[in-house]
Amino acid sequence: MNSNLKNAVLKAGIVPETVLPELERWGMQLPENVELETDRSEALANIRESVESIETVEVRMTDLDALKNYSNDAKPGRLYYSVPDHSKQDPRARKTTFVDVTYAVTTIGNYLIPWTEEDIYDLMLDEGTYLKPAGAERVYFSNVAELYYGEQKAFMVCTPVVPEKS
Repeated sequence: MNSNLKNAVLKAGIVPETVLPELERWGMQLPENVELETDRSEALANIRESVESIETVEVRMTDLDALKNYSNDAKPGRLYYSVPDHSKQDPRARKTTFVDVTYAVTTIGNYLIPWTEEDIYDLMLDEGTYLKPAGAERVYFSNVAELYYGEQKAFMVCTPVVPEKS
């Protein structure tokens, strides 16, 4: 249970005080001097906020074979993406830039690209963003997920757009 949810539940008075020593005995770390929330609607709002928080709903994906796959099959490529062009008057003006990357393709066809920064992750599904593998066609992506090792973001796992057959 995350700490925000634990505090919200304890402040709401849902857990009887007689149960708290048993929870501590089982290893749950409890905060000192929890002040009960007297307003039930406020207590409920605190619980709802805790349940819906990113800390509670975030699913972190880990693939233990990804690092081995990446180190065995890494290839060079360029990741092209478009960013706002502040040198132009038009606020919609964009320019294309690129970053050299090393990527690998998983056995199911997803692309592993090392995590660099949040800005690129946010651009991965834009229509102007694509990977240009050395000597191959452009690859556009339909889905992007973060791959973690512990608390560390390690890769972006990108699902390529499958071209329609004509």
